[in-house]
Amino acid sequence: MKLKRLPSEFPSGTSLILQPGWSGTLADDELDFIVTELRRRPGLRVTWGFKQKQQRFSREAIKHVALYGEPHAGNCSCEAK
Repeated sequence: MKLKRLPSEFPSGTSLILQPGWSGTLADDELDFIVTELRRRPGLRVTWGFKQKQQRFSREAIKHVALYGEPHAGNCSCEAK
C-alpha cells in the first residue's frame, strides 16, 4: 500500500492523526497510514480498541474510532444505531 502523501504532509500531523477521535473523517491516504501503523504497533492497536495481536482491521471500524474516539458499541453516540 503506497501513500499518496507522506505523513508529514497530512494537515493533522502524524502524532495527532493516531489519536482516536481527533482526526474526524479520514481521507483515503490517512486511513491507509493508520492501517499501516496499526499493523506495526501493538500498543496502538489497543488504544484504537483492537486486540494487541490482531493484524486485520475493518476500515469501517477504523473510521468509526477516528470519528468518535471509541469502537462502535450499543451505547455509542454515532448515527449507525
